[in-house]
Amino acid sequence: GNSAEGNYSFAAGTNAQADHDGSFIWSDMNQLFDPIYTSDNNQFIVFADGGVGIGTNAPDGALHAKSTSEYYAGNFEANNPTGLTRVVQAIHNNSGNYDATAVYGECTPADNYGYGGYFEGGYRGSYSTCSGAGSASYIGAYGIASAGIDGASYGVYGYVGSGANRYAVYGYAAGSGSTYYGGYFTGNGHFTGTLTAGSKSFKIDHPLDPSNMTLQHACVESSEMKNIYDGVVSLNSNGEAVVTMPDYFNALNTEFRYQLTCIGGYAPVYIAQKVSGNSFRIAGGQPGMEISWQVTGVRKDAYALANPMSVEQNKSVKEQGKYLHPAAFGEPEVNGIDYVNHKENNERESVDEDR
Repeated sequence: GNSAEGNYSFAAGTNAQADHDGSFIWSDMNQLFDPIYTSDNNQFIVFADGGVGIGTNAPDGALHAKSTSEYYAGNFEANNPTGLTRVVQAIHNNSGNYDATAVYGECTPADNYGYGGYFEGGYRGSYSTCSGAGSASYIGAYGIASAGIDGASYGVYGYVGSGANRYAVYGYAAGSGSTYYGGYFTGNGHFTGTLTAGSKSFKIDHPLDPSNMTLQHACVESSEMKNIYDGVVSLNSNGEAVVTMPDYFNALNTEFRYQLTCIGGYAPVYIAQKVSGNSFRIAGGQPGMEISWQVTGVRKDAYALANPMSVEQNKSVKEQGKYLHPAAFGEPEVNGIDYVNHKENNERESVDEDR
């Protein structure tokens, strides 16, 4: 039977034992042969295999709260000011080869409306980790989005609006090796601003052995925003040729440079007329001779003029004495600029993971 031995205690249901002061306990009929006890003072305990319903008489789960008139079906607050505080904690502690979900949120009031989860933090808006021990792929955060034929989908969207150093998306890969990627993208990449890198190259399946090898070439670098155009032209009966450039050539480029090379023989070819009206003229060769030509131009479009290259830059006070590529200079990883930028996160992550 029920028993309320504690002061100011209450026991109801079947075999409920309120043995501690200020405690409340209720147990369902499944506890007929297995009494349920309180374990400390000032507890409120409910054992109900059919679920506990608040605002509903058809609970779907151990606890089901439903509200039709309030903003919150449940509101949780914690006032313990320590690093171990968890206002809400969800743990799935069974084992098995299945994808269980500790916390699930769904909010779809209409198409293009609703947040499945909304988080705001003074340090991190959200924090997720995944620590595996096997050889599979483990993902700390995973985003999927889909839209209609005219819509836009963003699997991950990053925005930052203020700060001295702003990173909408920041990736840091510790260590080194052939798969040492701060970011890896399958598909096209588009940057409306400047792309900088220690080196830039293409990497493809090797044309002579595509199933076993790759081929890599570096990009051609310059201290200017330079465009390169080339081709081969045959000289006419006067030993001349007019090379016509694209319609946008003059609008895009300035400060032209020329290179000419004879093919199959020698002749004193030269630029008879510089670029004018999107074309230039070659002369001084033999009739029918092929000439390999190259023209370079420096960009003068609106974006290039508004964002000129700064070839040599002083490092910030924070970065001075540090390196973009410390290993190349025989320096330890701790002297890397990215390591310095990431140091605070590293220190605080170790605290977070100990919670």
